[in-house]
Amino acid sequence: MLFLDAWIFLLIFYATIFVDGNYQNQGGGWSEDYNKYYQQQQKYQQQQFQQQFQQNQNQHPSNLPYRNTVPCYSCMSKLYEAVWPSLSNIYQEPRNFTDDCNDDRIASGRVPIIQCSTICVSLFEQPNIAGIRIKGYIRGCLNTVLKKGFNMTIVNRYRWLHRDSCRPYRKKELFELGEHQTDDSTIDVCTCYADHCNGNISPPTSLFFLTSLVTIFVTLLFIYLHLASFKTESNIPEKSENLLEKFQNCYRPNVFTYSNNSEDIWNNFEIITHVCDYFGKHMDLRPLRNFDETKWMAFPKTEVKDLTMVTLGIANDITAETKLKELLPQTQFFGADPSNMSQIYTNIGKHFQFGVSGKTAVKNTRLYDNDHNPVENDVKNVNFVEFINKYVQRKMLHFLWIDVEGGEFEIMEMLHRDGEIEKNHINICQINIEVHRETLAEIKNETDRLKIFLQQIVEDGKYVLLKGFNVRIPNFVRVFLVNVKHPECRRLFID
Repeated sequence: MLFLDAWIFLLIFYATIFVDGNYQNQGGGWSEDYNKYYQQQQKYQQQQFQQQFQQNQNQHPSNLPYRNTVPCYSCMSKLYEAVWPSLSNIYQEPRNFTDDCNDDRIASGRVPIIQCSTICVSLFEQPNIAGIRIKGYIRGCLNTVLKKGFNMTIVNRYRWLHRDSCRPYRKKELFELGEHQTDDSTIDVCTCYADHCNGNISPPTSLFFLTSLVTIFVTLLFIYLHLASFKTESNIPEKSENLLEKFQNCYRPNVFTYSNNSEDIWNNFEIITHVCDYFGKHMDLRPLRNFDETKWMAFPKTEVKDLTMVTLGIANDITAETKLKELLPQTQFFGADPSNMSQIYTNIGKHFQFGVSGKTAVKNTRLYDNDHNPVENDVKNVNFVEFINKYVQRKMLHFLWIDVEGGEFEIMEMLHRDGEIEKNHINICQINIEVHRETLAEIKNETDRLKIFLQQIVEDGKYVLLKGFNVRIPNFVRVFLVNVKHPECRRLFID
């Protein structure tokens, strides 16, 4: 078995080298433009998110300046011009219809140029017209070829924005034509980032060979992973594992693309989270509303005799907790809040009148008076792990809600792999967090801390983010995390 593994590994290794070389030789090479590319990708993602904000929130975002563009060819073969009235509802009109677009290597000056703020693409197909195969080429920018844009799930899955690529796709899926479309034909798409790079790729020859290499690579990789599966078993069921990988592949470029601009991550958190929601449809998600906010919960899929709910930050509103108790009366409630108004929590569970944060100490804390006006006082705070171990005395928390006016960052930083929570064998299935900004003078760099938190959450592979929400005035975001790693959490809420 070891000998076979070694040979498969070597075959995969050499196939990967050859494929990478083929990619780089077809259009200028993405590695040479690495830094320039990631600056460009950041601007492209900003544009996409701002457009979605405008659609979803009825807002008019400011126009974002583009520091970098790349010149790409913009053309279609003449055959498309003949049927343009039928195609114009799908494609954007190119700069020119010309059979010069068909050349494997377009000569300078023969085809119009367009400045692209994204990446260059070239599409190739051979439709059968009256029994004759006719070559058709389409060249342009990622965001100027289709009126509705390419299927972003495919763009992310095949890493168009991360490297040059060439492969065939089903038009029905790539163009998101809808289930009523019966056309199962394919179209070859090559993507690249370099000056005029979409004018010197030859899909009929190099694409076929490249596709064959990729097929061999995937087959060998499948064999290797299949053999490896006899040795080890994953802790995550296949369905959840696939969804987790999709979430990570979608979320990772978004939070790392903006690695130099945490303000953008904060402002676009809702959109990023919505775009990367692969788990939501597999859970029974329900909103629980307080007077001025909404918490989210995944309802259990199986019967359970005992559940644990912890609320950090109560004030005088337990509407959502009361609703949760009605839905799941077997839930035991534990709440902590230093304000006098929080005594109302005794109606549903155990109440502790102190704050909970990252350390046990007397700390400056923002509270609210009876008229809901903010006031600051020095109050007792207890370390989160100490609170769970000493006062809650339960290692499995099914629901955790955190709204502690700035103290949440210290708790959030304990959630990561090998963090204080994990080291104390405390498991949490669902977490609602209200992440505040500019609440207390001593709490700084909130946007940077959120960025780092999100990046680490993605790399941990333990929680996924759902139902993100931005609140503009006052400025905070609502984070909903679900544990997709722990067996009980998966059994109750996902599988």
